[in-house]
Amino acid sequence: MKVLLADDERMVRLGLISMLDELYPGEHTYIQAKNGKEMIKLMESHLPDIAFVDIKMPLMDGLEALEKCRKIHLNTQYLILSGYSDFEYARSAMHLGIQEYLLKPVSLETLQHVMETAQENFYRSIRQSNARFAHDISTAYNTTRSIGSGYVTAATLQYDNLAIYVFYIDHRYQETRDQTCRTLVHRIRTEMDKCLSSRFRYTMFFLETGEPCLITCGEKSNVNSFLSSLLLSLEKSVTCLYSENTTLNKLYLQCLEIKQNSLVRIIYGYGGLLCTDAELLRKSACNTSFLNGLEKLCRAYLNAEEIEYKNILNHLYIDQNCHRIFEEVNRASIAAYFHLTLGLTVNVENYKEFIRSLIDGAQFMYQNSIAKTEIDEINWVKEYIKENYMKEIGINTIAQILHISPNYLSKIFHERVGCKFIDYLTEVRITNAKRHFAFNPQITVKEVAGMVGYTSIRHFTKTFVRFTRCLPSEYIEKSRKEYSSKCK
Repeated sequence: MKVLLADDERMVRLGLISMLDELYPGEHTYIQAKNGKEMIKLMESHLPDIAFVDIKMPLMDGLEALEKCRKIHLNTQYLILSGYSDFEYARSAMHLGIQEYLLKPVSLETLQHVMETAQENFYRSIRQSNARFAHDISTAYNTTRSIGSGYVTAATLQYDNLAIYVFYIDHRYQETRDQTCRTLVHRIRTEMDKCLSSRFRYTMFFLETGEPCLITCGEKSNVNSFLSSLLLSLEKSVTCLYSENTTLNKLYLQCLEIKQNSLVRIIYGYGGLLCTDAELLRKSACNTSFLNGLEKLCRAYLNAEEIEYKNILNHLYIDQNCHRIFEEVNRASIAAYFHLTLGLTVNVENYKEFIRSLIDGAQFMYQNSIAKTEIDEINWVKEYIKENYMKEIGINTIAQILHISPNYLSKIFHERVGCKFIDYLTEVRITNAKRHFAFNPQITVKEVAGMVGYTSIRHFTKTFVRFTRCLPSEYIEKSRKEYSSKCK
């Protein structure tokens, strides 16, 4: 953290630094001010997280400087460290929102206590500021979408230099896309939470078309490098298009511009970080027909529309403009796109070989269509279990609903999910049992067993132990203790 030390006595400043280094070795950066005017100047340039302020300083006293500094940066936690115990000084300091009024000399124990409190208050303040940022972003985005680009807010002045990141996940299987999306969002949120500071804000939401969207404000030098590494770890299945230096007023329109030009990822930098600058947008506009043709081709393949697929291929082949474009774009990006979206390995040595490999790939169209159908069926089964786990359900019942054989359903479920149907159902039931125990520590084992689909308490107990390695009664006792501790 950045710690400002404002005191006209050099030895006091050095003494504080020595004590803080003893308590938190190497954790803080120190900024020193010799008077009130220098304190204001350093506040503007450094935005410290915590400030120790002496009252009696030359050029401008600590209270006057502090009043001006609070207008510069509200998140800073201010601590008065003074040799004066005058009540009026203390009252004025409290009126300005000072966290502590400390008298010199301060003990190591007292310093540790006030620092821990200040740090906790600072991080709480930062989280609250980020929540306000997220609210302003949501308001600006949705209002502009509803009433047009004339929306103006005072918050626009606070959030200049916004950056927009929109993520496109490409894979032929919906289940894989969903899992990748969950991983992506979780890892971004985890990393961005670590970066929250006086100079950095972020929020994340989903666009109307389903793409995850990250908005950042402030210092973002490490954001792009983090996202580049993250996309690389996801094996090129995610491409991020981003735009920098926008404002709340332009937020929605720039998101819309990114969506309208999202297909450009197929031919430039697929699976990486793409800046939607003027040059990229120009390339997108010049290659619209080619990009639309490739997208339609993939859709026809995935829907097993063989005649449409061949018609599109024929159109792409006879269009001389497409021949020219293919020679100028990133052909490795095209190869990666077709591999992930269709599961096809295409030859991108030249345009003729590219088209020929797509023609040859048509023979796998129906095979992939069957695999897609299986994925859809498994997703339906998982949703059915989620909604009906408390009832008497089994693989025979579900197979009958789907009009397929129980053996076939059992086989594809195991292949696609990685566990047997009965094990998946049991895990869902036990997970919900744990939820009931945690939310209502007074509930009985018999009640929960019935709520999650077990008619036999003995069978439920045996299954619960197998999955959790403890008895239901032990789990209840643990939940009661946790509940009691939270209520104190």
